[in-house]
Amino acid sequence: MARRSHLRNHAEAALVRALLALFRRAPRAALTAFRLVDRLLPRLRRVADRNLDLALPGTPHAEIIDGCFESLARVVAMLASFPDIDKSNVHNLIRYEGFEHFEAAKRAGKGVLFATAHLGNWEFSAFAHALMAEPMSFVVRPLDNPILDDLASRYRTLSGNRLIGRGKDFLRPLIAALHRNEAVGILIDQNVTPDRGIFIDFFGRPACVDSAFARLAARTGAAVIPGYALWSDEEPATSSTSIRPSPSPVTSRPTPKPSTPASNPPSAAIPLNGSGSTAAGKPAPPANRPSIDPIWAHPTQPNPLQPNPTPPTPQPNPAPSNPIVGRAPSPARVPLDPPPR
Repeated sequence: MARRSHLRNHAEAALVRALLALFRRAPRAALTAFRLVDRLLPRLRRVADRNLDLALPGTPHAEIIDGCFESLARVVAMLASFPDIDKSNVHNLIRYEGFEHFEAAKRAGKGVLFATAHLGNWEFSAFAHALMAEPMSFVVRPLDNPILDDLASRYRTLSGNRLIGRGKDFLRPLIAALHRNEAVGILIDQNVTPDRGIFIDFFGRPACVDSAFARLAARTGAAVIPGYALWSDEEPATSSTSIRPSPSPVTSRPTPKPSTPASNPPSAAIPLNGSGSTAAGKPAPPANRPSIDPIWAHPTQPNPLQPNPTPPTPQPNPAPSNPIVGRAPSPARVPLDPPPR
């Protein structure tokens, strides 16, 4: 990677600080900013079109891509307001669903691995968990700009969370946290090189995913909890974090079974408002569509076992139950009001 200039790093950092200050005072300005990015960088929409052609052939793309930009605007606007959020007001912004599954995993005593993704309000999900439950660690990739990396780390740790940088020795502090029966969050929707991952079928095409998460769960016996924070249509100024029961264990070691069946997850077990989620089992609003992947997704690695995979046969439009394409987007409604102080 080419060495970045000192001037460029400082210029980027100054711009980001100015935007964060603006979005903190006027959250709706984030939507305007991302619409401008969409117009100034048409390549992003072209990439999104190509990725959606591969994943959802035959479906209208404009609605989905608009929802991606809207969701990103909401994520950044909420990030800008992190300094104003604490235990006294976090419940006005986000609510929990299925918190008992986290409690059951903690009682097992081997640590908790949160499996999450770039979906909905992923940044605020971890931030709020520290205020409403307990601080956790989560794995991040350091930014190329070291000044921005320090700034992002400061915002992400304001609620007490700890960062584990992806590097040569990142597994050591991660395993140590699990041995202390703490929670660790990992974004699992990451593309990796073939030497680090395994190939799975993803929308009919081979995609390389990181196998470290599964190996880590098998090695430590930690409970695996899927968790995500979605924007709420019913409560547009809020989010909800949904915590699902542990899936089948990855080894033969017994895993405590949660008290609530996976087919009927609890709804709104704990008030947890933040910037948008839906009750488990309901279709996700358009703004919850994968916030980053359609636009900035890395190309999948070629499968060495299938150098020329057969393109998937186009299918008719999915039924409306598909949470990605089943609902028309709300017209430019971005509830980005600042949190109560």
